[in-house]
Amino acid sequence: MDGEELTEQETALYDRQIRVWGADAQRRLSKSHILFCKNIVLAGVGSLTLVDDRVATDEALFSSNFLIPPDENVYRGKTLAELCCDSLKDFNPMVRVSVEKGDVSSFDGEFFNKYDVVVVSCCSLATKKSVNEKCRKLSKHIAFYTVDCRDSSGEIFVDLQDHIYSKFCKNIVLAGVGSLTLVDDRVATDEALFSSNFLIPPDENVYRGKTLAELCCDSLKDFNPMVRVSVEKGDVSSFDGEFFNKYDVVVVSCCSLATKKSVNEKCRKLSKHIAFYTVDCRDSSGEIFVDLQDHIYSKKKLEETVECKLQYPSFEV
Repeated sequence: MDGEELTEQETALYDRQIRVWGADAQRRLSKSHILFCKNIVLAGVGSLTLVDDRVATDEALFSSNFLIPPDENVYRGKTLAELCCDSLKDFNPMVRVSVEKGDVSSFDGEFFNKYDVVVVSCCSLATKKSVNEKCRKLSKHIAFYTVDCRDSSGEIFVDLQDHIYSKFCKNIVLAGVGSLTLVDDRVATDEALFSSNFLIPPDENVYRGKTLAELCCDSLKDFNPMVRVSVEKGDVSSFDGEFFNKYDVVVVSCCSLATKKSVNEKCRKLSKHIAFYTVDCRDSSGEIFVDLQDHIYSKKKLEETVECKLQYPSFEV
């Protein structure tokens, strides 16, 4: 659907997310080609390719992969990619889901050149590095991700190469949270402006003498007037535990490892369970750390609800 408007059916299907990121973003999403599942398909990408030649087994079934049908006669002899492909097509018939056979580490650069996003998981570090390097050598800028979940901990690596990044707060506001507080006393400069922070107006007379938090606050209010956006002055590392107690989620970025550890520790000492995140983007790479402390996760499966308690490690671990 290159260059085409969204159809009436697509507009109705993706109505909720169009309200969040707009019709133009949904059009671009619908034209993207991703190599990697449920959530990606539900979002309405153009196509999704799966590469996983491992044969489906009982172990794979009981590892909470709900995309694999609980019937041995169905999955016997099939690969994980083939089984997941069948299930994903049912989630969203408008997305083209296909399977590519082979070892992802053996594919050459031209194979990856037909994708906009490449996600690798459940493979060795050497394979991740190899695929990342091949994607980077192409003239086309491919977004590269690695994602893995081990017991109660998860990790993600992001390489967007040369990418304009500063939409973290915007997306939180557009999602419709109750309130958002910004803490950043750094004075806005030309350097901050040219680092692609679109929340800062390109007028020196407007941003001169103001902090990054103050400028971003003004812009974020325009994105969603229903969210209470405010600024707190001070050094986040100097705030005591009671300061953080009034929040449900604390996100720190652009600070030292010592500051991240300190804030994480203060949040953990409170009786209230505060979700703690660190997010950072360095050049073309990004990283995220998540600490939800003791988090109850439940999921309905095979006519019964399975509930488990996830114990997240702190930054000190």
